[in-house]
Amino acid sequence: EKALPIRELSGFLVVHHDREFRAVYAGLTQKFGDLQLGVAFGNAWYDDTRHPAFNPWLYYSADAVEAFVSVEHYSREDREPWFYKGQVSWRVADSIFVGAYGEKDLGVGPLLAWRNGSLRIWGAIPVISRPEEGARGVAGIQVEF
Repeated sequence: EKALPIRELSGFLVVHHDREFRAVYAGLTQKFGDLQLGVAFGNAWYDDTRHPAFNPWLYYSADAVEAFVSVEHYSREDREPWFYKGQVSWRVADSIFVGAYGEKDLGVGPLLAWRNGSLRIWGAIPVISRPEEGARGVAGIQVEF
């Protein structure tokens, strides 16, 4: 995220890569007190095809609570075009957060995060709604500047 000359407006870039999916989005975000709203456009690659994508998201941070919700829409007619994920966490110690993470097709489960200034490292194990498939870990690194 990078501040722009317009007050409270910032630009951001999101890059995601795993075995079956990769994406690159760029967009703008606006702060409204403790709430931040972002909108991005970019491309997602899956099933060996590039798909134009739209990604609005919402982030809330105040004192001991952090919450994030993201929705993605892919320009594709032969498959469900919507994807969503979110997390909410509460500060339980100086730099430690606990909470929940949820993602479409993966499920919901516990989250543990560590924050030091603008760096946040988190991990989650979404298992609810997919117990027969077993646990699958999800992790992330966020850097704010």
